[in-house]
Amino acid sequence: MSSCSSNKGFQNFYNDHKNEANLALSFPKWIAIPFINEEEREVVKSLSKGMKRIRFIYNEEENISDKFSVYSTAYGYDKFFYTKSGEEAIELYALQDNDSIKEIVLSLGSEEEAVIIAILGKMSKDKFNKEIGPHLKNAL
Repeated sequence: MSSCSSNKGFQNFYNDHKNEANLALSFPKWIAIPFINEEEREVVKSLSKGMKRIRFIYNEEENISDKFSVYSTAYGYDKFFYTKSGEEAIELYALQDNDSIKEIVLSLGSEEEAVIIAILGKMSKDKFNKEIGPHLKNAL
């Protein structure tokens, strides 16, 4: 019984909140790549190499970003950066397992709406740190 309630990462959060969201989608990463503008496409590819699946939650009324922040603390996600511009906040989280990153979660929230994008798969921590490093410097 306890194994059914154990954390399965973002999938549990997604299942718990998809019905209250204005839009909740799950799809393979390759479907999203053509919709990313050309300038950012290579960055997204390099930051998510090895990751296979995307889960997306959008909510206009309820701040799902705050709920994910609480969830991330409870289930051992590492926060890599937080930045705020006006009323918008951007947070980057990762769920690690031994030598790999299993999930990369980007949370974007404001008073009026929130978006959470989770990229699921497996990437080595070394690769993740190498790819994210230059972007962290720019974000801070």
